[in-house]
Amino acid sequence: AYLSIDMQSNWLNCEFRKWLKKQPVKNVVICPGNHDWIFEKDINRVPNLGNNVHCLIDERTELLGLKIYGTPWQLPFCDWAFNLREEGLKLCWEKIPEDTDILLCHGPPYNIMDIEGRDNSHIGSISLSNRIKNIKPKIVAFGHNHNEHGVVEHDGITYVNASLVDESYKMNREPIVLDID
Repeated sequence: AYLSIDMQSNWLNCEFRKWLKKQPVKNVVICPGNHDWIFEKDINRVPNLGNNVHCLIDERTELLGLKIYGTPWQLPFCDWAFNLREEGLKLCWEKIPEDTDILLCHGPPYNIMDIEGRDNSHIGSISLSNRIKNIKPKIVAFGHNHNEHGVVEHDGITYVNASLVDESYKMNREPIVLDID
């Protein structure tokens, strides 16, 4: 079962809005994921979070000369929000523009910080890995996997698992800050 749309709307409007206002940034780019039923089932109930907050659901924005694309999908997980099987994911990834500089995706690419902690299985998408290899963005950031927080570089691409919570949903990690030239 998922949290009620009312609860999510209230949380976004109160707690999340307060947190956003405290951040020392000019712009915020968000991309929902498997917990964010409100974005999948009733996006009209998402409160306006401000003109500087850019929510990307299979779309792109450009900030500071960087082309940023966001996509919320991941492989099936507990029948939660934004789940697709690999063949459906491949169609989503094909929409990612070739000239993307930063890719925000909820689910990880296959074999990049995608080992799930309960049974050590890969939870990343093979077709996402293939698309990333083809378009070569500078940065790929995701958060679905609560097990492998951190930054790695492969083939000139910086990968960020930005999940701040562990597998018990305890927020015990620091945000990752990258210096983008």
